[in-house]
Amino acid sequence: MREAGISEIAVVLEQRDPDGRFPTCPSPNPEEPDALRKGIDLCKETCADLLLATDPDCDRVGIAVRDKFVILKLVLIISASILTQDTEANNMDKVMAAKLALLSLQRFQWEQGCAAQAILESEGVTDDLLRLCTSAALRSDKDGRVGVMEKNESVDDPAAIGEALICAAEKTGNKFYREAADKLYFYLKNRAPKTIDGIIYHFNIKNEVWVDAYYMAPPFLCRYGDLDEAMKQIKGFRKYLFDEDVHMLSHIWDDDLHDFGRHDFWGVGNGWALAGLTRVIAMLDENDKENRTYLLDYLQKLLDGCLKHQREDGLFHDILDDPSSFVETNVAQMIAYTIYRGVMRGYLSEDYLVHADKARKAANDKVDDLGFVQGVCGMPDFLRSGVASEGQVFFILMETAAKEYYENH
Repeated sequence: MREAGISEIAVVLEQRDPDGRFPTCPSPNPEEPDALRKGIDLCKETCADLLLATDPDCDRVGIAVRDKFVILKLVLIISASILTQDTEANNMDKVMAAKLALLSLQRFQWEQGCAAQAILESEGVTDDLLRLCTSAALRSDKDGRVGVMEKNESVDDPAAIGEALICAAEKTGNKFYREAADKLYFYLKNRAPKTIDGIIYHFNIKNEVWVDAYYMAPPFLCRYGDLDEAMKQIKGFRKYLFDEDVHMLSHIWDDDLHDFGRHDFWGVGNGWALAGLTRVIAMLDENDKENRTYLLDYLQKLLDGCLKHQREDGLFHDILDDPSSFVETNVAQMIAYTIYRGVMRGYLSEDYLVHADKARKAANDKVDDLGFVQGVCGMPDFLRSGVASEGQVFFILMETAAKEYYENH
């Protein structure tokens, strides 16, 4: 300030020297007027025109000026992210808004589980994660499924929260979470309705295999320690749903009709598969060459098949190969997440980053003032553009994966 020609500077003496107890104010946050009280009193005493107050690590500054009544008032908070035009910091502000919006939404089993997974990957085992796990485990069915709501028809969706339950048990030592995970595993392994070759149906009222299951069941089975069963399900879903010519997955196989219930290459469905495979790959032992080779080859085929349909703006259509379907946001986030994780771990080329970065920018532009990611395959019927829990989830997961990659490269 002196270099700028400002010579008359007064300092609050009681706050001049560092003291981690912060005895002179209720909290050291400059966005709170009470934190500036001593500074405002000094300004009144010295007839100063301007007050600057920083937080302890100086990444925020509160600015107070005189108004026409000669009273100083707080008029502005400037954060370091604004001063430096730090795009990544701004994106993390969006992540917090997206998280709050996510937690405000009513959630079914898969939505509760995916919300927990987003918090697990972005923050670790926090109180928010434990609350989600507790709520799901308290809603347990006697057959072992968790997160049971009024309609209890889903078979694999309850497994979406499985990895979070295991991590919660390991972190807290609370048997409540472990018992819920054990019962959930027993259900999937021994009680869940399946095809004749042992592949999990999506519902207990319909004999259908859904692509969504890629994200729900295999990662939990793998994290539980049953890699063989996880690989069996992955290969089974591929058998029923993967088109070996176009390298994309159809949405639904109807086992009673012996035909597709929905043949469309649904974007979010392919995103579920890519993200689920990404999670399983992350859990593999480095020496497991056979499974690793299979999964990496499969993931790259599926990823390349999807990327052929990326639009110039970074987004995709809801039905990947149908330009008459609406433009959808979430599959872009799911693919970006897959790429950032894969490049970070060294099994995808950096050449894929151009696709991820373009998708990420497009998705960021879709976050509204309340933190809702707009333009995703939306609630309640997922047939039109709107808002959905998984849209919030994968914005958080995408940003977490991008942050981890770019902080290390």
